[in-house]
Amino acid sequence: LFMLERELFLDWRERATRDHLDLLDFLTGDVLTRLGDRLLDMGAKVILIKCGSRGVYGRTAPAKTMGELPLFRDAHRAREWASREIWRATFSVDRVVSATGAGDSAIAGFLASALRGLTFEDSVEMACAVGACNVTAMDALSGVLSWDETRRRIATGWKPNPTEIHGTGWTPLMPQTLWAGPRHEKT
Repeated sequence: LFMLERELFLDWRERATRDHLDLLDFLTGDVLTRLGDRLLDMGAKVILIKCGSRGVYGRTAPAKTMGELPLFRDAHRAREWASREIWRATFSVDRVVSATGAGDSAIAGFLASALRGLTFEDSVEMACAVGACNVTAMDALSGVLSWDETRRRIATGWKPNPTEIHGTGWTPLMPQTLWAGPRHEKT
């Protein structure tokens, strides 16, 4: 937001400071869709925006463009990942110790998932899970679990942090956990 819509960022920061709010309180699906549009127009094919305690926004390019990436040269895989727009809530943790490296950890979880052949939606979920593991420790690594431990924690009903998404065309796929944006095309 700071890089693409600096005036909006500065306005939000001023309002958040004045009203003792979190900057993320102002974040809507409309803003993320607009940022996603701009990033795709700039040439990005896969977008992941970590939204702090509000979760992760994910967006992908159309199938033809996705097929330009080596990981998606297979037409079926390109279609499976194409034209997605989702927002996923974070996972609940007992105590946030530090957010150092949480965004980087989330991206690492996402990339590891993509490389292992997971769907886009599952890759975004894993990004949220690894980010949540990260915040449970002071440093950037010791809270992160192994791949198998993280997948097991998700599979055994790890609760999300309930949140609501507001914006034009955003619909819940899983109440208070996963939303599809107006640019989301499920094939």
